[in-house]
Amino acid sequence: LGTDFFSFSNPLVLPATTNNVATGIPSAAITDVTALTTSDYRADFLGGNFTITRLSDNAVVAGPAAGPVFAAVDGVDFDFTGIGAVAGDSFIFRPTRQGALSFQALIKDANDIAAASPIRGVDSAANIGDVTISDETVLDVTNANLLNTVTITFNTPANTFDVFDVTGAALLAGGVAYTDGMTIAFNGWQTTLSGTPQPGDVLTLEENVGAATDNRNALLLADLSNQQILDGNTASYEQSYSAMTATVGAVTQQIKINRDVEESLLNGANAERESISGVNLDEEAADLIRFQQAYQASARVIQTAQTIFQSLLDAT
Repeated sequence: LGTDFFSFSNPLVLPATTNNVATGIPSAAITDVTALTTSDYRADFLGGNFTITRLSDNAVVAGPAAGPVFAAVDGVDFDFTGIGAVAGDSFIFRPTRQGALSFQALIKDANDIAAASPIRGVDSAANIGDVTISDETVLDVTNANLLNTVTITFNTPANTFDVFDVTGAALLAGGVAYTDGMTIAFNGWQTTLSGTPQPGDVLTLEENVGAATDNRNALLLADLSNQQILDGNTASYEQSYSAMTATVGAVTQQIKINRDVEESLLNGANAERESISGVNLDEEAADLIRFQQAYQASARVIQTAQTIFQSLLDAT
């Protein structure tokens, strides 16, 4: 699909326990994005062998084996070379956990975007018939002859044609029987021929130099959102993102509910404690005033009694 838009770093690897004795840390590299899952992995070393477990379903996906390299495990290569592991050592691999964090833009100029298809079909202006070439599709981007100029020339009678590689000066096929709407494939590409040709009509497939108003490659890129290329070719980017968003939302909501419940329990416990050992300043102030008034009243009673008693003594 042309130049990459983004790049991302290798998977995160860290010890699964603080008791690891290994002097090194394993490495990992993504080798097949179509086989990636969203799961983390744990590698355990025991009896001289490593076992790799996929944590999303606790399935053993590699080993037990000495390794030290486990290739193409869910699209990831695991490398334990020279880490000095001993029995009981364990490591966690997170191939996609931080993938989005390490995205970086590699293209900043819209003119560098490979929006057009690398090949195009051309109908000769000198053609007499109405035969056309369309739906040019790249089947193998690694084919060395993909961009070679190829002509399709109709013979007499026009029910057969020859396919000639002009760049490589080689006849690719001769005397091919023509049918309306047929598909042919050469040099890593595929195209469709349709219409009614006349003897001598020529169709050309060539490199799409200076492509204008051609967004076929961009449309293929956009269509990746609907293709199932993740989780073992069972989910698309959009489906995986939606599932991840739903999971994060559900977990977040559950955590909020748990927090509210715990907060309610805490408030209840605090209220119960305060009802037994707590001090209400307003209540204590009211009691203080009441006790003060009672003391003052008692003092007046005693003073009155003393006055009466003294009066009795003076009368005698």
